[in-house]
Amino acid sequence: MWAKIEKRIYKIQEAFIAIALLIIMLAVILQIVGRLAGWHSLGMPEYAAIGMTVITFIGASAITYTRDYIAIELNQMIKSRKVQLIFHLIVDVIIIVFAVLFINISWTFLQFVVASGEKTLEVEIPLSIPYGLIVLGILLMLIHSVSNVIKDIVQLRALNKGREA
Repeated sequence: MWAKIEKRIYKIQEAFIAIALLIIMLAVILQIVGRLAGWHSLGMPEYAAIGMTVITFIGASAITYTRDYIAIELNQMIKSRKVQLIFHLIVDVIIIVFAVLFINISWTFLQFVVASGEKTLEVEIPLSIPYGLIVLGILLMLIHSVSNVIKDIVQLRALNKGREA
């Protein structure tokens, strides 16, 4: 059941990433057209920056789910499934430690911008949006990493029972 929920979360993340990429592309195109038309600024870099926040943090959490990070090359070199699982566990524990620390820092910033009501300079987009996306992305990364650790422990136990039998 959890696997289906986590996969659904991942699909939502993919949709957010696709929308963010579309926003970035439109922002760049509109900024170029605006400059060619002689307009000073349309505030498009602010929209693009928020799109990049989505791609960076929601994307990082999606990669944590798929495990498409650097450790994948290690898996190709090491053939032992048990050693692969141990390396996955090490990576996921490091990600969990990072995520907990980063959530504490980004949560503090989010509380500050919500309380202060700060906005971007040109378009006046509330800064709580990008900071909220950062917190959400890191929280999703934490959830995916904890889920990965549980899955790896279950697989390690199954491997150990299979060898003992």
